[in-house]
Amino acid sequence: MRSLFLALLACLLVTGGNARAQSTVTVKWVGVGVILSTDGKYVIKRLVPSGPALESGMKVNDRIVRVDGTSVEGMAMAQVLGLLHGEEGTLAKIIVARPGAATPLAFAVMREPIHVEVKAKDSSPD
Repeated sequence: MRSLFLALLACLLVTGGNARAQSTVTVKWVGVGVILSTDGKYVIKRLVPSGPALESGMKVNDRIVRVDGTSVEGMAMAQVLGLLHGEEGTLAKIIVARPGAATPLAFAVMREPIHVEVKAKDSSPD
């Protein structure tokens, strides 16, 4: 799982100020289909189109609180991703805090293969 996270992070960080060419990299994993904030709060910044989290009713700006009964407070991103990722066809029980909701919301999300296209800029010199 850590190598997947590092690969995704590397793809997202490959941006040059004077980029001239762009290529697309497909990142694949088995999980619930959320892209999280990297500030340690684990807010959903993006839902993978047609992904299991979106289909289950999760929304952008939901903050993940627990996964499979484990609190994510104080965890490193790799640990949280390890909880969300897993074997295809297994159920992730996710508790989120939603802005404006009085109580946390519970979702049962089936882990599925996820494919995300990431644009990487080529910043190599001329």
